[in-house]
Amino acid sequence: MISDLNTVTWKRGFLKVRDCWYDNIAPELDADVVYVTQRKKPEGDEHYEQYTILIDLLQNETELTGAISKNCLDKIKRTSKKTEYNYKLFAEPDGELIDKFTRAYNAFADWKKIAPVENLRLGSLHKFGLIMISVVYENEVDVVCWHVYRVNKERVFLIYTFTNSFSHVDTTVRNNLGMVNRNCHYNDMLEFKKLGVASYDFGGWYNGEKDAEKLNINKFKEEFGGKVVENYNCIYYPTIKGKVFKTLKHLRSHAENN
Repeated sequence: MISDLNTVTWKRGFLKVRDCWYDNIAPELDADVVYVTQRKKPEGDEHYEQYTILIDLLQNETELTGAISKNCLDKIKRTSKKTEYNYKLFAEPDGELIDKFTRAYNAFADWKKIAPVENLRLGSLHKFGLIMISVVYENEVDVVCWHVYRVNKERVFLIYTFTNSFSHVDTTVRNNLGMVNRNCHYNDMLEFKKLGVASYDFGGWYNGEKDAEKLNINKFKEEFGGKVVENYNCIYYPTIKGKVFKTLKHLRSHAENN
């Protein structure tokens, strides 16, 4: 059963943190730091633009598939015929699967030089039944593709995604895993549609012109159709502890940039 929750609280050290998302509730300012994400208008003590691509899952399957580019759809169909790959969506992932994903993603993050899994936040979402994970197995053993989502009735939001292509230098293997990834996204959309989720959120869209890697990721996401929308991610610091955290965060950021 899909949850209708769109806010949770969790602890980060001495701080109580609240996460709120989307526009159908006013943020509850009962924590030291309140993150309000995917909002239509800026609010709070800090805010910044966050573009994303939304796909309407309430449209029928013919319309959903028809919006996908011909090249992308061809790769999806080719992958679906490869019997060595098996897709599975875990609507209620257990702690063992979460741990397995975390280890795999952190290895990828270390290679990519990006942030590792936010264990506390992910654990809070998992506790409230808001996490679903899709995987693709190769030869029914090795997981070669991972997608981790925050899911409620309004929207499924892609938090983490990666394939093990980073561990391969062979271009053919990497291209093949790119097709596997497309097929996984497509199957995810169909499964979430069956579950009654209204929208599929790709988790971000780069609104810039200089970063070639991010522009390529944009192109990948745009192959599935959908609509680019402007959201705002906002932060409130309602308490003294929250304001101290804000000051320390800005001091650390200033030191790192100088």
